[in-house]
Amino acid sequence: MLREFAEHPGPYLTWDAGGKITRHLRERMCVIVAPTFGIVTSVDTAARDVPSLLDEVRELIPAGVRTDWYLGSSTRPTDLAETLLTFGLREPENCSGKLHALLLDREPTGVSADVETHEVTTMSDFAAAAEVRWEAFGLTHEQREYERGFLVTYYEEYLRTKNRSTIGFVATLDGQIAGSANALLSERGLFLIGGATAPWARRRGVYRALVGTRWRYAAGRGTPALAAHAIPGTSSPVLRRMGFDRVCSVRHLEGRPT
Repeated sequence: MLREFAEHPGPYLTWDAGGKITRHLRERMCVIVAPTFGIVTSVDTAARDVPSLLDEVRELIPAGVRTDWYLGSSTRPTDLAETLLTFGLREPENCSGKLHALLLDREPTGVSADVETHEVTTMSDFAAAAEVRWEAFGLTHEQREYERGFLVTYYEEYLRTKNRSTIGFVATLDGQIAGSANALLSERGLFLIGGATAPWARRRGVYRALVGTRWRYAAGRGTPALAAHAIPGTSSPVLRRMGFDRVCSVRHLEGRPT
């Protein structure tokens, strides 16, 4: 059960329906749609039915919305990634085209005790966390301005679903927000997303502290497990040193099928 969750978390999330972010659980895939992004995962279909699946994705995710596809080892057909490339999808430019699905079912090691963390509870925290994330992930000025226009919407969504389907944390150093991290909740554990450290605060234990605080949160709610999709050359080695096990590889593609 935990390995399935680590590979494709979408179907297992404790979803809070009725908000700005919707989840469509279909027999052959899971699609998540937000104002600025869409996610396709858990694809299980026959090769002959791929064209109709793509039609369904086009109907669910509006044109112009950034779309990410996550295809684990159980994806069917097994050559779906190569097929999608012929339909106009592309490998990401940020080296996240091949990810490691990781899982931790015991307390992580190497968590720094010198970094303070706390839950996101204010708009100020939420906005500062977003700025750290945008800087860490190298968003352009135009991309940041676009995302900034949805900050209030996403904050309202966060407050509505906090502790039911999502949770966010920030880390502080020298009185400043130094890192941010979120998690999606499920009955199987937490799926880690959005972990980012400000450039000036790197190599000071911020990332590991945010993993530790999410573990404590997961254990406190009775679901002591963490899963993540990690880039092999950056976050994966850090998480592996903290005790995470590799479950499988996940292909990550971007784009809307033509």
